[in-house]
Amino acid sequence: MKILTGLLSLAIGIGSVACTASTSHDVGSDRISNLVAVESLYASHQCGRVESDTRVTWVSSSAQLAQIYQGFKRNIRGGKLIIPPDIDFSRDAVVLVEMGQRPTLGYRLELNESVSRIEQGHAEIVLEWVAPARDMMVGQMLTSPCLLLKLERGDYREVWIKDTQGRRRIVATKP
Repeated sequence: MKILTGLLSLAIGIGSVACTASTSHDVGSDRISNLVAVESLYASHQCGRVESDTRVTWVSSSAQLAQIYQGFKRNIRGGKLIIPPDIDFSRDAVVLVEMGQRPTLGYRLELNESVSRIEQGHAEIVLEWVAPARDMMVGQMLTSPCLLLKLERGDYREVWIKDTQGRRRIVATKP
């Protein structure tokens, strides 16, 4: 019983420390401001981009978001209606990440973390850049993977899109 009571006290103590930990701290001379939530709004392997380079678009209005969703609808045959979500652009930011045209199926973008760290004026979003293995059998079909992301507004001017190895793939600057 004493062991159980001791373990319970330890768990409560650790939980208390974790709950009171701040998202703002100093690391040497770098200041990490805070964390903001990131959410995937839409993902597809067929987003209509014909260029092969990666692109990121900062979406700054409901009208622009509706136009992007119209583009998504053009690339879906016989699918269900896609309705843009209601976004409060005073509270949230939206970015569209497009991988670019790829020669086969098997490519996709996945949100790796549901939070973004804000550091020195930029938010970092980590995505997994999935590509089919060289020996994998995939359908021969042109694809253009994309991922539409919503993140809370914060003290940042840019959004850095990184891969899971920490390489910065592309940057979106606030308009």
